[in-house]
Amino acid sequence: GGIVSNCLRAAAWSSRQRGEANRPPLRMLGSVGDDLAGERIMKELRASGVEPLFAKKPASGDASADSTGTCCCLVLAKARTMVTSLGAGKTMELHGRLAPAWPGWETRVREAAAGAASEGPVLVVTSAFYIAGDNDGGLAMLRW
Repeated sequence: GGIVSNCLRAAAWSSRQRGEANRPPLRMLGSVGDDLAGERIMKELRASGVEPLFAKKPASGDASADSTGTCCCLVLAKARTMVTSLGAGKTMELHGRLAPAWPGWETRVREAAAGAASEGPVLVVTSAFYIAGDNDGGLAMLRW
């Protein structure tokens, strides 16, 4: 979700710089753990003008899967690498096989679209990780 959140935050910043009063709502779907990292990212997104529509991962007893995903960027001179733990983000699926306890993206997108302006484009940005992890869900998203 880092690249998606960064794109949405940049769009919100750009709208503010241009003084756009009637910009479409910027909403991010995703999943976080029930922890401080999840609360922090939601707070930072709201402050930047992005509405976080995150599901909190139900506890499974696996701390590495239940926590909010994290990334550590290691930089040495001109080289960099990232060490990631996808955490709760790894369990979010597109197709909704775990519904209703853990709805898929199609349900989540419908919920996010509720109350949105009926005119104008709808732009959906997702990480390729989710599509690679759930081919059926990726096809469902394309059909949507």
